Amino acid sequence: MSQLFEFPMSVGPKFRGSSLAVALGAFLVLMLSTAFSLSVEEAKLPGLVINGLVFLILLVGFGYCGLGRPRAVIVSGDGIRVLLGKESKLVASSSDIESVESRTLNSVLRVNGVGGFMGSWGTHQSKELSSFEGYLTRADHYVVITKKSGKSVVVTPDEPQALIEECRKLLPAQG
Repeated sequence: MSQLFEFPMSVGPKFRGSSLAVALGAFLVLMLSTAFSLSVEEAKLPGLVINGLVFLILLVGFGYCGLGRPRAVIVSGDGIRVLLGKESKLVASSSDIESVESRTLNSVLRVNGVGGFMGSWGTHQSKELSSFEGYLTRADHYVVITKKSGKSVVVTPDEPQALIEECRKLLPAQG
């Protein structure tokens, strides 16, 4: 059995700040709508029921995004995996990796997937890479894994250089 190396992905300041803003905004909207529904005598019960349902939907949505966020990059003999919640997803098999490097990316935009609350994963775009599969928890420490197909996967581990060194061991020897 091959050895596993795990590289944590903690939530960076950008995602921490936006996550807090979204949670506070949702809480304030819920509190204001509850206060309004309590002040209108005829709409008291329906307003409270609707607010309760909205609260449950927000709680489930925040829970899914927070618990299912990218948590770590795992490197093993079979390739590179990303730990999403408790599930790991193979993002590049060892035979499919062409290069691994640290890059600076500006204006990263999530096109499809889940994002904004404690991290982002799915299809992203940037000027530097065009379209790529991203598992991001911070706005720095970008590590770009280029596959032989030309597609890129971007992750943001806490220790990018250590991840790069371990991933390069998976690459075939240049001769």
